[in-house]
Amino acid sequence: MDETRRLLDELMGAGRNGEPLPEKRRFEDKDVCHYYLAGMCPYEEFERTKHDVGPCPLVHDDELKADFAALSPREKDRLGFERELLKYIDKLMLELKTKVRRNEERLTKENVPVTSIEDQKVLDQMGHEIQEMVQRSEVLGEQGDVDGAQAAATQAEAIKARRATFEEEALETAKANVNRYGEQEVCRYSGVIVNKEESRMRDHVSGRNYRAWLKTHEIYDKLKAELQTRDAGGSHRSGSRDQPPDHRSSKEKDRSMERERNRDRTRDRDRSHNESRDRSHNESRDRRKRERDVIFDDRSSSRRHHDGRSHSSHRRENGR
Repeated sequence: MDETRRLLDELMGAGRNGEPLPEKRRFEDKDVCHYYLAGMCPYEEFERTKHDVGPCPLVHDDELKADFAALSPREKDRLGFERELLKYIDKLMLELKTKVRRNEERLTKENVPVTSIEDQKVLDQMGHEIQEMVQRSEVLGEQGDVDGAQAAATQAEAIKARRATFEEEALETAKANVNRYGEQEVCRYSGVIVNKEESRMRDHVSGRNYRAWLKTHEIYDKLKAELQTRDAGGSHRSGSRDQPPDHRSSKEKDRSMERERNRDRTRDRDRSHNESRDRSHNESRDRRKRERDVIFDDRSSSRRHHDGRSHSSHRRENGR
């Protein structure tokens, strides 16, 4: 039914029945899954796996995803969806690294052969018997019983030989218990412990959990490489002495030119104002100078007249 509807939509259009077409979604719509547009939705990929966090509450729009893929790197950076997804996957990778380390430590401990409790009791008993025979040999030797000391020493060596044989058998049994699940390793992609047997490995790599993690690694590596290249290119352009090509629209250029003209007019007005202020200041300074000169001349003339009168009066007094 869905396939038939799709074919009809391709042949006759989605509005073939006269029904109003739904409004096309936009990148910025709140109900659109940005992760899906940027490459993958972790909610969808890890569904029905051990890392399942539930269904994605947002819309996965294939047409919008194709439109996003066709955008220029600059437009993608403006939206920021790729960096959102990379940040989310970063958290997943940190969790994965912790899981890998924990499972490797677990395997290391499990792969160490451990003697069973029963076998260890037998080995401990043999050790006590050996110690008793050695002590007996020393005591008999001090008492001068050479034959008794030699017999006790021989018996201690025999117990040592039996203990060594029993210890080897106990170790083989422990190794068999370690390998009862087959040889194992930690999967670097998913972090789980897997059996290295061929059929088990085949089942693992074909499973949903492994495929989800594999895609996550691929998207993660791809996004990191693209964004690093994009960032490096951006920093190179910003540090270049050459001016980048002007890709602005005509309206943006007109607005820029108008702003430049306004700045020029403002500079001219400020310059004219400064020149007028300087002329006014110079004129005021010259006027004050002239006034000081007039006052100085008046004072000088008055002083000369006063000095002349004083001199004549002095001569008259001397003549008398």
